[in-house]
Amino acid sequence: MANILIIDDDAQLRQSFHKLLSWEKHDILTASTGEAGISLIKKNSFDLVILDVRLPGINGLEAFEIIHKLDKTLPVIIMTAYTTTRTAIKATQMGAFEYIIKPFEVPDMLVLVNDAI
Repeated sequence: MANILIIDDDAQLRQSFHKLLSWEKHDILTASTGEAGISLIKKNSFDLVILDVRLPGINGLEAFEIIHKLDKTLPVIIMTAYTTTRTAIKATQMGAFEYIIKPFEVPDMLVLVNDAI
């Protein structure tokens, strides 16, 4: 069992992740903005963060930079529906655990989550 934070502005996606990962016996918290996610990280201990690139307020890469400064060992999976090679390279160079493109296959995401944890 792991503590996982989902940061995505899509309420349906957050709910789906919550349901799926709770069923896998993980404890899940969610946030709809990078700022809210960072606030949760400052107050809680997480084993994994799943972070969308496109967010209101600060974007996912900006949020990741702050998260990485707070805890360099915290694995972060960055996901987006709007992929570019430049963004993927930047996320990897910044230290993201993985960069995944939406939509993704649920079994593939579960394997990635387990690998990250």
